[in-house]
Amino acid sequence: MRHALLVAVALSLPGLAHAQILDAPKCPIDKATYALKGSPEFTAGFGTRKHPMAISNLMFWVQTPKRRFWFEFQSPNGYGGTWITPAPSLILLDAEAEREDDQKPAPEIAAWEASTKESRVENDPLQNITFDAFSPDLASFEGPPQSDDPAPARIFMRGLGQALWYSWKWAAAGDAQAEQESIPTAMWEPSGCAK
Repeated sequence: MRHALLVAVALSLPGLAHAQILDAPKCPIDKATYALKGSPEFTAGFGTRKHPMAISNLMFWVQTPKRRFWFEFQSPNGYGGTWITPAPSLILLDAEAEREDDQKPAPEIAAWEASTKESRVENDPLQNITFDAFSPDLASFEGPPQSDDPAPARIFMRGLGQALWYSWKWAAAGDAQAEQESIPTAMWEPSGCAK
């Protein structure tokens, strides 16, 4: 009997290991969309920059019932992980990269720069929102996502709710029209692929 039980356990182990593999979007990372587990009114995804930064050629967006927030990826050298910081929209940043030196920046760019400077002066503890992306086998991404990476199977951003509640103007890249928002802390799961 004991031998039969050991054989049954041994045969079931591969199935248990396979059960830990998560679904990931079957599309390029910049087309993958995500919904917050238990709160599908919150969605997210990636956008590809025409003029990429050295850290990542992607940006990350979060859509709430009130607005869309855009974020840039950041990562220190060494053991520091990946985080996101607020940014104007992908379209505005690409336009800013093409702006001539004698042209004034768009008002949204000026507000973002002022908000960023202000948060650094005040040492805002929410200045960096930790961004954890996971592959289907729950291994974490080693650095900021890139456009040639597969789309993550799960994403986790614990500090996002704090930023939207306590520092909503900062989270909206300095937009004075931003409003305080509440967002649950949960995993972001794949919800499909954008067209």
